Amino acid sequence: MTQLPGRLRVTKESTTMYHLRVPQTAEELESYYQFRWEMLRKPLHQPKGSERDAWDAMAHHQMVVDEEGNLVAVGRLYINAENEASIRFMAVHPSVQDKGLGTLMAMTLESVARQEGG
Repeated sequence: MTQLPGRLRVTKESTTMYHLRVPQTAEELESYYQFRWEMLRKPLHQPKGSERDAWDAMAHHQMVVDEEGNLVAVGRLYINAENEASIRFMAVHPSVQDKGLGTLMAMTLESVARQEGG
């Protein structure tokens, strides 16, 4: 661990690079939905398939992967009406929480909403 001025500590973990992207391939989409189920629905004892809904096809999806390609965060934006949008199905894996990935996801989805007029 390295101590920097201002008491900021940098650890090996904090130098991990994360990549934000839209799931596009069939494999990415399957991983995306599996992650949604494991993080959001499985803990509530909801059945497989409950991680999807009728609005997925019309929504904007984002995911965050680490340097090794492991999925660590997901989120979805649905434009409800002009000047109105909803962020749903947002989750960050517990092993990478408190690193700003949830904030990154929310800000990205909000930016998409502004661009789309939501």
